[in-house]
Amino acid sequence: MPSYLALGDSITTGYGVGSDYSFASLLFKKLKLMYPHLIYRNLARNGLTTGQLNTLLDRPELKSYIKESAIITITIGSNDLLDSIPLLISGGGFPSKKVLVNIHSNLNWIGKQLRSSNPNSVIKIASIYNPLPASHYAAYSHLGQSLVDRLNSSIAYWAKKYRAELVPVDLLFKGREALLLGPDGIHPNRAGHGLIAEAFAR
Repeated sequence: MPSYLALGDSITTGYGVGSDYSFASLLFKKLKLMYPHLIYRNLARNGLTTGQLNTLLDRPELKSYIKESAIITITIGSNDLLDSIPLLISGGGFPSKKVLVNIHSNLNWIGKQLRSSNPNSVIKIASIYNPLPASHYAAYSHLGQSLVDRLNSSIAYWAKKYRAELVPVDLLFKGREALLLGPDGIHPNRAGHGLIAEAFAR
C-alpha cells in the first residue's frame, strides 16, 4: 500500500509543537483527503545530521519503507551547521568549507540510496532557513546567512540531480523569524509549521 514517508530532523518531528502539529502531520492530513488509503510513516529524529540520515537509510527495514513510498519529504542539514556554532562564538572560526563538503558528500549518498530503492517516488526536500536573527546568536546572523545560502545551493543542486522538488522554506521565514519561530528561536512554531505544510503541499 502506498505511503508518505517523512524523513529528517526536529523540524519533521515537530519539536516544540508536538508531533500532531508538525508540518509532516499537517501535510499528511491534506494528502489523506486525496488519497484515503495512504499510510503515514514519520521516521525523523531530533538532532539528525546528514551523516546520520545517510547511515539510517542503509538499514534494510527503512529501504523497504522507501520502496513503498509514493511521497518522501526531507528536512536535513540544519544540525550540521548548528553543531559548529560553539566554535564560531568561541572565536575559533567557522570550518565552513569542511562542513559544506561533508554535507554535500552525505547528501549525494542519501540521493543514491533513495533513488536506488525507489526511482519513481515524489521526493521533496526543504531548503534551510537561518534562525540566528531571532536567537541569542543574532550578532552572527550575517555569517550564518552566508553559510545557509551556500548550503541551500547544494540542496538545490541535489534536488535537480535526484529528480526531487526543492521547497523554499528559507524564503518563507526570511524576515519573519520572530513570527514563525518558537520560544527557543530555532524551531518553527505552529504558524511556521502550517506554512511549511502548505509549501510542501503545493
